[in-house]
Amino acid sequence: MKLATASQMKELDRQAIEERGIPSIDLMERAAEGVAQAALDLLPQRPGRCRGAALCGAGNNGGDGIAAARLLFLKGLKVRAFLVGDYEKLTPDALEETRRLSECGVELERFDPADESQRAWVLGCDVVIDALFGVGLSRPIGAGTPFAAAVDWMN
Repeated sequence: MKLATASQMKELDRQAIEERGIPSIDLMERAAEGVAQAALDLLPQRPGRCRGAALCGAGNNGGDGIAAARLLFLKGLKVRAFLVGDYEKLTPDALEETRRLSECGVELERFDPADESQRAWVLGCDVVIDALFGVGLSRPIGAGTPFAAAVDWMN
């Protein structure tokens, strides 16, 4: 398997969007389909008996997670999607995925590391999607931040 570096992945995305004319929202949907299918393949039971969580950042990787949460919901999972970050920073595609998720009756919830019911949900899930950061993360995750708490919960 060949792996792309962060800069190579950004270039591949650019080529797909600008040179091949593939809308970025379509790329997001395709990524989400792959993530959702991989999650379904890992489930121990029928989807209707399982639950999942998506922990999402405000960027396009977060949008992938929001879309994957929607697709898992449509396959029968009990799903909750959490935004670790600010609604104001959601990219246009992540906002569109949030709208699509909401149309299904699932709301993107603000992540609260102090909320024990959120923590219990995530820790009790059959599948958790890590959609916090994309390929461009180049800084440490600050201790004591909501992002650090989300990573701890997923681990």
